[in-house]
Amino acid sequence: MLSIRNEYKLINNKNSKSPSSDYIGFLIPLHPYKQKRIQRNSLLFSKTPENNKLNTEENKQKLHILLVEDNELNQKFAIAVLKRLGYTFELAENGAIGLQKFTEGKFDLILMDIQMPEMNGIEATLAIREYEKKNGIKKPIPIIAVTAFAMEHDKRNCLEAGMNEFLTKPYKPQEMEAKIEKVMK
Repeated sequence: MLSIRNEYKLINNKNSKSPSSDYIGFLIPLHPYKQKRIQRNSLLFSKTPENNKLNTEENKQKLHILLVEDNELNQKFAIAVLKRLGYTFELAENGAIGLQKFTEGKFDLILMDIQMPEMNGIEATLAIREYEKKNGIKKPIPIIAVTAFAMEHDKRNCLEAGMNEFLTKPYKPQEMEAKIEKVMK
C-alpha cells in the first residue's frame, strides 16, 4: 500500500507525521500543488458539516431527493455526496420504479440517470411530466439528468423531455452540489 504523508495527515486530521500502528505503507513527499488540491477536495468530504457549502445554516435546505440510478457504483457515489450535503433520499433502480416512487411519495428534486433498464430516464421524465399535468400540479418537480452521454444533442433531448438541468458523468461532488443549488433557487 502506498501512502502520502500529507494526505494521510489531512484525512486523519492528526498533528503527527507518523501513521498509526495499524497502518503500513510507504511515505513519500507530496508536491505543494497536489497538497492544495487534496486539501480543497477533502473539504467537501470532511466529517464536519460546517465545511460543506450547502450544509451551513444560512443555506441549509431540507431536501428529500429521489435518486433514479441503476448502476451500483454510481449509486454509492451519489449517495455519499447526498449524505455529506445533509439531504435525505430514496433510491430507485430504474425509471419505472422511479415513476412509482414519485407518484407515491413527496420529493423536492429528482436526480435521473438516462440509460436504464425497463424505463429509461427520458421515458420516466415524460411520464412524470404527464402525471403532473393530469393531476394539476402547478409547480413541476425539478429533475436533473445525470448521464454519461455528453453530446449537445443528448443535453437537448433531456431538456426537451422536461428535465431542468444536465450533469455529465463522471462528475465532481461540487458539480452536483452546484446543480442542486441552481435548480432549487
